[in-house]
Amino acid sequence: MKRKIIPRDISWLSFNGRVLQEAADETVPLRERIRFLGIFSNNLDEFFRVRVATLKRMIEFGAKAQMHLEVGPQQILNEINVKVTEQQNEFNRIWNEILRELKKEKIYLITEKQLNREQQKFVLSYFHDEVRSNIVPLMIETMQAFPTLNDKSIYLACKLSKTDGSIPQKFALVSVPVSRLPRFIILPSSQQGQFIILLEDVIRFCLPQIFSFFGHDTFSSNIIKVTRDAEIDIDNDVSTSFIQKIQKGLRFSELKTLQDTLDLPFEKLAAKLCISRSTLQRRKTAGRLSPDESDKVVRFSRLLRDATTVFGDAEKARAWLKHPQVGLGGAVPLDYASTETGAREVEDLLGRIKYSVYT
Repeated sequence: MKRKIIPRDISWLSFNGRVLQEAADETVPLRERIRFLGIFSNNLDEFFRVRVATLKRMIEFGAKAQMHLEVGPQQILNEINVKVTEQQNEFNRIWNEILRELKKEKIYLITEKQLNREQQKFVLSYFHDEVRSNIVPLMIETMQAFPTLNDKSIYLACKLSKTDGSIPQKFALVSVPVSRLPRFIILPSSQQGQFIILLEDVIRFCLPQIFSFFGHDTFSSNIIKVTRDAEIDIDNDVSTSFIQKIQKGLRFSELKTLQDTLDLPFEKLAAKLCISRSTLQRRKTAGRLSPDESDKVVRFSRLLRDATTVFGDAEKARAWLKHPQVGLGGAVPLDYASTETGAREVEDLLGRIKYSVYT
């Protein structure tokens, strides 16, 4: 009887499901349950940025790209969709349960439609003092092409209209500045309890102020979140397999992309990749890296993605990769990864760190 092998991506989703189980545990404090939901959500975002993106590229490249997969990438994607839908439904159930528990503690998460007069005044003041200077609405009709949206960003997709139809509808995007302002805004407390509103709902409430000069009187919006492909941009020749691209040599621009991502001085990154200054200049002129150098670029990129998944933040991942680690005998991970064997040890350490955090 043939032994069934679970694809690693499905196994990873099951692992992330354990985080969701922690959020569902009623014996865990409410604050921690909310934190576990946040960890689950961040992990899932990174999963789509890296693993789902990789599977989609494999489908694009065709049969030659289906290396080291137990089943075809399309079948894995189908299983992922089913699993993610189930987990998202469970996420929503847990969140609604937490909201009910918060109400018992007189803590209320409200929307812009539930604000009383005093809260409306506070929200307007907060918007003008803190939020207004951090947002730049994008009017879709004025752009020749749809704008490039930032990765890991939240936007309000807005529709502006006039009740009597005298003014044509307009559409806009407003970035929610969660990197600069808190996502949860605490409203003035009262005897009824503590009230909290989301930053995007503050912006929703103030849409008439943002777009007042257009003359519209009806505003609606929906929240969207952008998750981009985290894979490095390898040549788009789909007739060439991934291995062949490495053998051919990646474009020199991929080294620059890695340098920007790791936030390392160019010469320092080249040294870690064992590329001399003279060789670096020759590669720049030729426009391509050697197969060995290309393999190292992919290796470093892979480690950065793995570290970002573990630490949940690209900045923390970069810092970890650049500094000595006790688990590597005091070695710097990027230095340790100059060989494939060393890179595997770094990956193993990241796996142990992730395991210790989530169990």
